[in-house]
Amino acid sequence: MKLQEQLLCALTDVGDDLVEEAGRLSFPVSPLRRMLPLAACCALLLGAALALESWKPIQEADITLPGVEDTGQEVVPPVEEDAEAPSHRPYYIMNLDDNLYGAVQAVDPDGNVLVEVEQGVIYDLVDEKTGEILAICAQDGLVADEPRNTPTYVYDLQGNLLTTVDAWSISCYGDVIEVYLGGEEYQYYSRSDLTPIDYDPDAMLPAGFHRAGNVKYQYGADGLCAVADDTGKMGLMDESGAWVLQPDCDDIAVIALGLAAVYRNGQYEVVSLETGDIVFTWPYPIIWIHADGYVVETEDGLWQAVNQEGLAVSDPADIIYLVDDENDGQVELLAETHLEEEWACFCRPDGTAVRSVQFQGGEMRILSSRTAAIYIWQGEASSWLVDLESGEEIHWADHDYLDPQRISDYEETVILSATYEDDDGTYHTDILSETGEVLIADVNDARGVNHLGDGVFVAYRDGKRVLARVDGAILYKSGAPA
Repeated sequence: MKLQEQLLCALTDVGDDLVEEAGRLSFPVSPLRRMLPLAACCALLLGAALALESWKPIQEADITLPGVEDTGQEVVPPVEEDAEAPSHRPYYIMNLDDNLYGAVQAVDPDGNVLVEVEQGVIYDLVDEKTGEILAICAQDGLVADEPRNTPTYVYDLQGNLLTTVDAWSISCYGDVIEVYLGGEEYQYYSRSDLTPIDYDPDAMLPAGFHRAGNVKYQYGADGLCAVADDTGKMGLMDESGAWVLQPDCDDIAVIALGLAAVYRNGQYEVVSLETGDIVFTWPYPIIWIHADGYVVETEDGLWQAVNQEGLAVSDPADIIYLVDDENDGQVELLAETHLEEEWACFCRPDGTAVRSVQFQGGEMRILSSRTAAIYIWQGEASSWLVDLESGEEIHWADHDYLDPQRISDYEETVILSATYEDDDGTYHTDILSETGEVLIADVNDARGVNHLGDGVFVAYRDGKRVLARVDGAILYKSGAPA
């Protein structure tokens, strides 16, 4: 079967009712702001000039593939009955050993093994435009430091084998399917009818322009691409190739909430991308944009928070972090951080002081607008949590944890990991809430602590690796040793 026919079977044997208008791609930025602004580029990987549509996840199809054996998986019942909890992922990818290419399973929330490989990888075939998972891809028989030249097996979300494709990997963006054949060889197909296309992700760029880096993308900046001409002049284009901001800028620093912070004509400005109006100017670089104002540089190169009128709402500091629990631009707190003095002042966006926190001999990690973690490594290592509203220190009840780090959120719970050493000198890592409650004890993943989604982690139970959720549910117990 030709490659085009293989993909056609896998991706188009569904009804017209599975086609709907695409939602917009969100490009969230971590609310922790735990690092200096990173240079980020617009992730328009594919489909920049196409009118894009998205599909619902691929369903089981009536296809017959010559030479393909029935690979239906045995349904494994859940280890124990648990109350239902919201699930957003159709399956979880569970590494069963510590090898780069080792035993891996795809397990659904009911504990059913959908796909498994003995020595390979399992990954999502996801529409990178919408974030929707379309199918499960798997490769087996891989060897470290050797080409991934084994076939890629494509399964639907129920674990039914759809087809086998001779490709190193398959990816999707909107209406574009990319098949990577190794080296520098790619093939592109239209997802709507699987016809080969001559695809160039930069085809929408005018002559003499290229994609530009060093632009920070915040809330609502999806679908925009920063481009520059050969002289360095920068502008913004949308996915259709239309100019959103004309290429007359010497620099574009940040894009957020329909605004762009730019430098042009010797002036730092914030420009409305809808009207083109200049809504704010400042004599020095503009670092962050949020709903109530901006974080800007001062004459001395420090950072300062100002409101929309340019009035200071914080003192100058080494770094100012935006604490945004919902990642929607509505900032709950500003963290005015003084690195040399090792303390931080938290304030509301209007400048109202909330709490000062000391972290001499260590560092502070912001978990949410409610809690920060203090990790001291100089001298005798220790850590604790701080309630930012009351100032109360929350000390660990179960173990002397070190290195607390925020992992992610699950529903309204902030999830963090922390490590402790037992009496035998063995290190363990637990998953905790921001109040210090142990949610999952002794988590493990072959490649480190890894949130699989929906509050699910790989953990140890009775010498076996299991899928455990932060509400205490055990979704699946593997036969693989811990």
